[in-house]
Amino acid sequence: MLVNYWWRQTPAWMDTPMNTLMLALMTIRDLPPKQREIWDDVCRHYVFAANDEKARALRARLLQRLNR
Repeated sequence: MLVNYWWRQTPAWMDTPMNTLMLALMTIRDLPPKQREIWDDVCRHYVFAANDEKARALRARLLQRLNR
């Protein structure tokens, strides 16, 4: 049996961590080491240390960018 470790109930406007991970694999994983280090700092600051007051606006902006 496969289990999705990130399954959770979330509001409809909130995307899943798995989609975020897949996008990061496509865009960040293969960057040069120095750029990956910078992105590591950015993720720590904005993802793990920040509050989520603007989550709806960020999701809308991301969807707009992905749909171009």
